[in-house]
Amino acid sequence: MKKAIYIPALVAAMLVSMSVFAIGTSNTKNKTFRHSFHHAKNVHRFDKADGFTEYDFLVKGQYISATYDNAGGLVETDFNIAYKELPAKAKEFISNEFSNPVITDITRVEYKQNVCYKVRLESNGKEYSIATTSAGEIVMGFE
Repeated sequence: MKKAIYIPALVAAMLVSMSVFAIGTSNTKNKTFRHSFHHAKNVHRFDKADGFTEYDFLVKGQYISATYDNAGGLVETDFNIAYKELPAKAKEFISNEFSNPVITDITRVEYKQNVCYKVRLESNGKEYSIATTSAGEIVMGFE
């Protein structure tokens, strides 16, 4: 009979400790985010199944996305940028590879001390998504 009491109590204790851990991790991510982006407005948080958390927000009218790992460390930051901010080599690649490209989105991605640029564009009725380094080297292919 005592075993019947211990098992539910053990299960309840495990559930409480798991939820406290999840809340603690969540608070760490929130504190780290608020410290890094204290001027953020219109913040939207997305918890992902893999433990990563993404924050989408505005700073001085610029859309930014920041992704944190399970421990609360900043993994990646994405900034929407204008075409004029795209490196010259990247612009050259686009003009050489596509006829009459229509740029629909440009994002500067900072990931572990690296920077790349994601460009979405349309050309001849097809949509393309490429990533390029600041030197114009392609790091991902076309979709």
